[in-house]
Amino acid sequence: MKLVKAFILAFSIVGGLTHSYAEEIPIHLNPSDGKSKDEVPVTGGYDNDSKELALKFSECEVYDVAVIGTEGIVFSSKVDVKNYREVRVRIGAYDGEAYTVVVTDSKGRVYEGDFFA
Repeated sequence: MKLVKAFILAFSIVGGLTHSYAEEIPIHLNPSDGKSKDEVPVTGGYDNDSKELALKFSECEVYDVAVIGTEGIVFSSKVDVKNYREVRVRIGAYDGEAYTVVVTDSKGRVYEGDFFA
């Protein structure tokens, strides 16, 4: 009986963890000049359950952030990373499309990543 309870508890925990899993979005410098993933100042993830894109920034700077879908721009904003380290974009209304995240830093470097919602 204890084994059954332990199995149910483990299954519940794993089920809860998989529910909040976000798919990583590879973001790279465009055009790629051989920079490693560790040198890109932004990482992305998309959570299919909540329909949210999360962008996390590692360098304090002001970035232009845009999310582009097949219908056009679904999000566009200047993000001051001194105030915000993470940006969340709700994609729910545009479900079932391919998207591109475009992040431009103050030096004009463009970072891009593609994902499907």
